[in-house]
Amino acid sequence: MELGMKRDHILTGLVPGLIMPMLIGVGYYFYTFGFGSSENYFDVFMREEMLSPLLAIGCFFNLVIFFVMLRKYMERSAQGVVMATILYGVWIIIMKMF
Repeated sequence: MELGMKRDHILTGLVPGLIMPMLIGVGYYFYTFGFGSSENYFDVFMREEMLSPLLAIGCFFNLVIFFVMLRKYMERSAQGVVMATILYGVWIIIMKMF
């Protein structure tokens, strides 16, 4: 049995799929505002209404994880990445409505 087949679970794709957009958001914050205080991270993005577009861009990078999982024949893990992207999509739609 291949090493990739042992780790082919939905959670193996769900966890990186949930973490990647957050890492992209934090990276964008540090790139834009420097390494200053991060205590008002969400306040800045919510006030400027930047959080939902930033998460949408972060979800775009889930494609990289998705295709890596497919390339390694980890279909269940790829399903987890899709599930995480759908969860983020629902969250983004809810944020845009309210």
